[in-house]
Amino acid sequence: MNETPDRRADAVAIVSPDPLLAALVGAAVEVIGYRAEFPRRDESPVDALRRIRPAFLLIDCENPSATDEALLGRGLMTGARSFLFGSAECADRMGALAVRFDVELVVLPADVDALYDVLSRRLPPRRDPREELQE
Repeated sequence: MNETPDRRADAVAIVSPDPLLAALVGAAVEVIGYRAEFPRRDESPVDALRRIRPAFLLIDCENPSATDEALLGRGLMTGARSFLFGSAECADRMGALAVRFDVELVVLPADVDALYDVLSRRLPPRRDPREELQE
């Protein structure tokens, strides 16, 4: 397999055990101009991170691998800016881990428009989707 060693500036790796939540987060990520990437079936999150080489890593804190130091450490080693995301209860449980790895916790709202706003404040927009509406 031919892979470039460079991070892909447009890639956001999303790791979640919930396919619907991953798809919603992925859609919001794509609206602001990034390419949402996910682990393949039967691929570990660490292996997916090696393959994707993302600029950003979003880990659902309900995911058992969210506490995997290998995943968080690999994210830091590759230079991917990493975030844990999930409910307020989940974020409370993961606070110490986030501090230890210097990873931001993002509490996701239930509303899709609010989700877009949360992500667009944390990931620098590569494009403004409102521009497309004006064309």
